[in-house]
Amino acid sequence: MVIKVDFDLTMSILTHNIYRLFALEMERYENMLVQSIYEKFIKNAADIEIDHDTVHVTLKKKRNLPLVLEKTDHLI
Repeated sequence: MVIKVDFDLTMSILTHNIYRLFALEMERYENMLVQSIYEKFIKNAADIEIDHDTVHVTLKKKRNLPLVLEKTDHLI
């Protein structure tokens, strides 16, 4: 029996799980709802400049931005 899974459903579940993992890394935000995580941390405007060998991302100021940058510092 072949089970076909809708692509949208798969992406929604994957996104939900990524947000949950992201929240687990943030102290005091472990129990926050996915929609709240998105609004507080992810939904943000930015200016992006692409040079020959670098990409510069300038994020708009946001209250929770320092916490995100602290957690993602090892990615840079």
